[in-house]
Amino acid sequence: MSTVTPRPLDLAEVRHKFEYKDGVLYWKNNRLAHLVGRVAGCARPDGYVYVWVNKKTMLAHRVIYLMHHGYVPDVIDHINQDPGDNRIENLRASDRSKNAHNRKPPRNNKSGVRGVYWREDFKSWIAYISVNGKQISLGAYKEKAGAIAARHAAQVRFGLADQMLSEAAI
Repeated sequence: MSTVTPRPLDLAEVRHKFEYKDGVLYWKNNRLAHLVGRVAGCARPDGYVYVWVNKKTMLAHRVIYLMHHGYVPDVIDHINQDPGDNRIENLRASDRSKNAHNRKPPRNNKSGVRGVYWREDFKSWIAYISVNGKQISLGAYKEKAGAIAARHAAQVRFGLADQMLSEAAI
C-alpha cells in the first residue's frame, strides 16, 4: 500500500487560497463558491485555529506566518500567549526553549510568575530558571517581590526576557 506524502506549504498557493485580515484567514478561492469571503478554519478546544490546505489540517498561525515572511520556522510563538490571536505582530519565530519560557504559570502557582514558588518548610519564596534543560536556583527570598525580581533579572541575563516580565504585579 502506498502512502501519499502531503506537499509542503507553497507560498503562492496559500496566497491564492486565503486572504489575511487582522489575524484571521478568509477564503479567497475555494472550489465551494459559497465559502469565498467567509472565515477559513475552525478553533480547536485548546484555542488554536486550523485550516485545510492540501487535504491536510494546518495551524492557521503557520499559514499566516508563511504569507508574511515567505517561510515557516519550526516553532512559532504567540507573544501574548493567546493561541487564537493570529495577528502577525503577535507571531514570532522562536525555538522550543524560548517558547517554553513564554507560557502561562501553572494553575497551582501561587506567585503568578513562572519560576517563583512558595516553599513552606523554608517559609520563603524560591526563584529558579531553566536554561538548556538545566534548572538554575536563583535563591530564597522572604519577600515575593525579591524572588520575582531575581527571576526577571535571570530572564534578561539569559536572553529570555519578553512579555512575561509584566505578568505579575509586584
